[in-house]
Amino acid sequence: EIDLIFMDNLMPIMTGMEATKLLRSRNFTGFIAGLTGNAMEDDVNEFLSTGTDIVLVKPLKFTMLKKLIEHCKKYGMNSTKDCKIKIITASVAGIYDADPE
Repeated sequence: EIDLIFMDNLMPIMTGMEATKLLRSRNFTGFIAGLTGNAMEDDVNEFLSTGTDIVLVKPLKFTMLKKLIEHCKKYGMNSTKDCKIKIITASVAGIYDADPE
């Protein structure tokens, strides 16, 4: 059983958006975190519309990933409806806090 997928949007065979749509069409209900270098709101919203639960903009910090996993553990990593958050609420939840480097 897979609980969490980090789905990069730029892949060689199909995009992360295409792969996410395919997984959702096959009834995958786990948590999918989309990864992209495109920080524009329209790009993020398009990725979210494919079935990702959150979109993380690269480069990623370790603390960002740790907080995302902690959030999913707390609210239910296996259910997208229990863990549906957008990039704005992720920021509010502290997922995008910078590393203290």
